[in-house]
Amino acid sequence: MQSRFKVNLIDASPKPRNTRKAHSKSRSGCKACKQRRVKCDEKKTGCGRCISRNIACLYEPVDRPTTVSRSSKQWHPEIANYPLLIEPTPDVTISPNADGYNLSLAVVRDRLGDVLSPTASFNALRSLQHFQTKTGLALGFERIDGILSFLASQAIWEYPFLMHSILAVTNSHLKRLYCSDQDAVVKYKILEANHWQYALHLYRNEIQCISNQQRSNVDKTDALFATALLSVVFTFAADDEIRPDTITSGDEGSLLEAFNTFLSMTGFQALILFLPYMDISPSWEAVLRSADDEVSSFSSDAARLDDLPIAFVRLCGLTPTSSPTSNIYHKLLRALTPILLLEPGRQNIPKIFAYIGRVWPSARSLFITKDPIALLFLSWWLTELRQLDLWWATTRARSQSQAIVNYLRTLTRLDLLPFLEYPETFGAVSIDWIWHETIVNQ
Repeated sequence: MQSRFKVNLIDASPKPRNTRKAHSKSRSGCKACKQRRVKCDEKKTGCGRCISRNIACLYEPVDRPTTVSRSSKQWHPEIANYPLLIEPTPDVTISPNADGYNLSLAVVRDRLGDVLSPTASFNALRSLQHFQTKTGLALGFERIDGILSFLASQAIWEYPFLMHSILAVTNSHLKRLYCSDQDAVVKYKILEANHWQYALHLYRNEIQCISNQQRSNVDKTDALFATALLSVVFTFAADDEIRPDTITSGDEGSLLEAFNTFLSMTGFQALILFLPYMDISPSWEAVLRSADDEVSSFSSDAARLDDLPIAFVRLCGLTPTSSPTSNIYHKLLRALTPILLLEPGRQNIPKIFAYIGRVWPSARSLFITKDPIALLFLSWWLTELRQLDLWWATTRARSQSQAIVNYLRTLTRLDLLPFLEYPETFGAVSIDWIWHETIVNQ
């Protein structure tokens, strides 16, 4: 059997000195600092300059593989500390009997065997390669591509919950890529389910440790936030389409299953509650800050009535004295309004996804009981999500939004009809009309 994969073990040991005068400048800085020709502090979780500019901190892959001895096939302790980079090879054949190839593969598979069962390690190796070269780069999170890539090559060995989360998401991605091969789909469904069960179990144990006031260091905190993020991806991608009549004919059990996707989106909010017991890296601090703006437009409940779209204000029956406690729709509209004003683009993913985390605790019962106005807000938010064109979220956003519209049309409520065209066309029509009228203070 021929292999098309190789594993590079990157030599982290000091290089022998040569007679030439050493270069005084480091060549290992991030891409942004290199482009600007400024000094980089080379922190892999995000250099200081990138953090201060609130941009993604990315590094070039290391391309200096070590030479592995052909005479030894034993595990060397020093190799365990080397960074691992799993790379695709060109379309050439590499003999699986080559000593160097066997040793490299054995090193990585042994490390995988510490986290996974030995029989699963080779499939996991291929999946990790796919995550680093395809899945991780296709998630759409521009600010944290570098963080995920770094964690996928480093932190997975120490934190099995992150390993299983990555493998679950990767198998969901592979399931979609090989959707025309039914046998492959079945295989990837089984793999994604197994890895997700392990990830969830191990993740809950880690959260329990923090809830018992066992402090989380920076590395573990990064792994926990990455897992919370990947859980959102997985729950959207695993069952990515719901039936058009799910909301119309579904009982409470079916509705709970339909809305279960949104439970995962409260994960970041839950982790934030534990921040007093967590050391967090500057990179993740920047990600959390990007879910809001400088004046807390996306999180504050304080808003003048004339800052909100007049059409929705009248539909919800809001008045200048309304508040989240006096009107159940106030928070839903207040949190959605700044999202409707955003320019299209994936740079706004944190702000858009934070919506559900903020409103879910108070709106969950409204969704489950099929409150028409609450579902209308949800369909508009799903339309905003649909327009991000994410492989793991688009289908679910489209199908769930359509299921909501189908239900709302059965109610024959004339006041809702003007609002249904936007989600029904998946955002293809203008919504300027919701702002046009002015508020007359009562």
